[in-house]
Amino acid sequence: MENIKEITVYLQSKEDRKGCDIITFLDNKDGKNYTLYEGSYWRISSFVENSVTYETAEDLKVLTSAGYAFGRFQYFLSDFPMDRLYETIPDFHNTKKRLD
Repeated sequence: MENIKEITVYLQSKEDRKGCDIITFLDNKDGKNYTLYEGSYWRISSFVENSVTYETAEDLKVLTSAGYAFGRFQYFLSDFPMDRLYETIPDFHNTKKRLD
């Protein structure tokens, strides 16, 4: 959640991201961007009106839009200082290790 907070704050500071909505994670009274409710952890974010989520997508427009959004996300993070992030799952992106 600290990584999410770092990235969110960074994206909000970008001048050239106009017209690009980002999820805003909120802090609770303890300054954390998550809460424990009935034994489960939940991220705290602002409500995005008229938003839709998909488990699967059969419409090519949905897939194209998702690819475009992910590409823009990557673009906006291209100059993010990586030393501000923590490795949360060791070797998560090590494909060979994951396949083994």
